Amino acid sequence: MSEKKTLDVSSINSIDPSNDNSANSTNSENLHEYHGFDQTAEEEIRELARTLTIQSVNNASVHESINELENQSIFTPEMEGINPVFTNPANPGYNPKLDPVSEDFSSKAWVQNMANISLADPDFYKPYSLGCVWKNLSASGESSDVAYQSTFLNMPYKILSTGYRKLKSSKTEDRFEILKPMDGCLNPGELLVVLGRPGSGCTTLLKSISSNTHGFKISDESTISYSGLTPKEVKRHYRGEVVYNAEADIHLPHLTVFQTLYTVARLKTPTNRIKGVDRDTFARHMTEVAMATYGLSHTRNTKVGNDLVRGVSGGERKRVSIAEVSICGSKFQCWDNATRGLDSATALEFIRALKTQATISNSAATVAIYQCSQDAYDLFDKVCVLDGGYQLYYGPGNKAKKYFQDMGYLCPERQTTADFLTSVTSPAERVINPEFIKKGIKVPQTPKDMGDYWLNSQNYKELITEIDRKLSENVEST
Repeated sequence: MSEKKTLDVSSINSIDPSNDNSANSTNSENLHEYHGFDQTAEEEIRELARTLTIQSVNNASVHESINELENQSIFTPEMEGINPVFTNPANPGYNPKLDPVSEDFSSKAWVQNMANISLADPDFYKPYSLGCVWKNLSASGESSDVAYQSTFLNMPYKILSTGYRKLKSSKTEDRFEILKPMDGCLNPGELLVVLGRPGSGCTTLLKSISSNTHGFKISDESTISYSGLTPKEVKRHYRGEVVYNAEADIHLPHLTVFQTLYTVARLKTPTNRIKGVDRDTFARHMTEVAMATYGLSHTRNTKVGNDLVRGVSGGERKRVSIAEVSICGSKFQCWDNATRGLDSATALEFIRALKTQATISNSAATVAIYQCSQDAYDLFDKVCVLDGGYQLYYGPGNKAKKYFQDMGYLCPERQTTADFLTSVTSPAERVINPEFIKKGIKVPQTPKDMGDYWLNSQNYKELITEIDRKLSENVEST
């Protein structure tokens, strides 16, 4: 076996443009389903698709006769697995959902095809889906003094002290646990929300499952698998496929939104692309589609900006980050406190944009937030609750509320599910069910007690069964 492993393509979800909901068929009936783009986005993408298709056909006609063109897909023949787009309705393989001049054109089906084209270069890309499974995951950090500004005079001391700490870091007394052993499974096309108060370990969990472990160490007993790939292989060969996005959105502030996204599209334009379309036109089209998808078309010529340079709003800047990741084609994404500084409406737009991306590209995303509205919470497929480094729950979002109610806590009227799950970790906010007290039933109240309750629950047993099955499948596929 060569040193560089190929990505597992056995779990690819084949694209069926005639079924727009294929990527979202596993959603729970109680969760809000994704219904596609709004009318504005549909019209924008329709016009973009029509322009690109006409240009592709016109350019190709210079080199091919009209008779040959009638039965020709605008995609190159090497694009196996991509549903072809035929420009002649009389052709047996014609699909109106992929024809931008048809009244039945589906922007979702078109964007889904375009996303796969950008990943279909046989030399560099392969169509695939990427999930993540972690078992017995725990992390620890070093006990160190407060950080200080490095100068020319204290730099030698800082280098020597850092080396000394690394030499003695194997001692147990010099380390402290950030994450207690926890487990999880996130499948392609799913969204996971991680809830917890500051200091509960949400950031460390996201960094751990995204293979960004600078500053702390994952225990040797931990198991992390990305559809058969190990964290070491991801770091070495597939760093762009597993992405961690920090709280702050760092961009070049003086570039416009179009320039920022166009640069990304240029770097990701494949050699094997639509017939008759040059590299620059393809990159521009991908940029336009991404802006239309995430509601950024009106900010085309506006600077991205930052805290000092005036530019787009905070919510729009966050959507620029999402569009960048979408163009890059990253299949597993971790967003740390992504809704910080956003109002409730803007935060909901952000979650909807993530749901759009997961539905279109069959990617998986994890979002750590402190609070969110009920509408935003219902868009997530799974939820993970942390407190003090302990895992209190991991599973379907529509079962979390009942789980903690069965544990012995009351959810006040008109309180959102996310707020209820977070309040359970706060002694000042949670409400214990008086019926449990009357019956003498002990209600877990400390993070350790609630963590032990989780380990003995039926939900945990079902999760471990799913994790073991996934790990077995990953071993067989490799």
